[in-house]
Amino acid sequence: SSDLFVFAPTCTSCSLSNHTAFIPSKSKTYRNSTNSWSIGYGDGSGASGYTSFDTTTVEDGALRLDNFLFALATSVSSPSWATSETSGLGGLAQDRLATISNGRTIFSRLVSERRLERDVLGIRLVKKEREERQAVGATVDGGGGAYAFGHVEEQWIVGGEAGLTWVDVTSSNYWGIPMDDAQMEGKSILDNGTPRRAILDTGTSLIITSTALAASIHARIPEAYQSQSGGVWIIPCSQPSTPGSNVFFVIGGRRFGVPKQDLAWKPLDSDGFWCVSGVQGGMESFTILGAMFIKSHYVALRYNDKRGESLSVGIGDRVDVEAMV
Repeated sequence: SSDLFVFAPTCTSCSLSNHTAFIPSKSKTYRNSTNSWSIGYGDGSGASGYTSFDTTTVEDGALRLDNFLFALATSVSSPSWATSETSGLGGLAQDRLATISNGRTIFSRLVSERRLERDVLGIRLVKKEREERQAVGATVDGGGGAYAFGHVEEQWIVGGEAGLTWVDVTSSNYWGIPMDDAQMEGKSILDNGTPRRAILDTGTSLIITSTALAASIHARIPEAYQSQSGGVWIIPCSQPSTPGSNVFFVIGGRRFGVPKQDLAWKPLDSDGFWCVSGVQGGMESFTILGAMFIKSHYVALRYNDKRGESLSVGIGDRVDVEAMV
């Protein structure tokens, strides 16, 4: 998505007992646009409310945008917000996807107003600590990280910035790039019917790919099965780290892996034996590389011109993530 929204104080479905609401009366720069707003997401969830303007800052206040157009959610439809550690969502897709009329992303506006030293956004999402993973999975909400506007954090990238592989964006809506291959056990598992396209999406928790590729990945995970209701892939929560068992996506001629043990995303129950897999099928037009992928790598988004007509994505290995084979 490309919209920024936060919880309104009147939102009865936002679990405000353990979340934070934005209170307009406490802001001297707030202005209501009086326009209604709604958005739907690929997982069936959504939000609705109204749009407003206010001053927005990032980088600990070093970067400021006046009269930034955002939304206040008076209703959210997904029950997952109750356990989420966030009180809203900041979209980073291209501006064309904005459901807010004339909406822009924070990154886009910073670029167009020449506020950044470099027109790049570094993204470092961090996995939860290993002791927490046993209870909630490796890539469930939380874990921390950073969004670096105007620079990349070279200290977190193997080989520094030179360690990033850059690929031109080929999508007009997303940070979409060509995907050369998918591999496990040193062999290609990418069928002819799966499009060789992928998008990098921090707003998606999992890796969502074609039905065929998801089946091929799980065929190589012992005891994996699809639930009869919904066709969700389920795998044992305990995934041994064995050589060659990781999942790799080849981008820009380079392999980028996801550890097999990370695929045990979220336990089905308190027993902790079966987990929802971090790879699911049903996306036949492109593969979504969500947080399940991003948390093992450093990702950078770059505007090559101020108008956004030429974009690139950089991906590199992280110094705090064990090398994968």
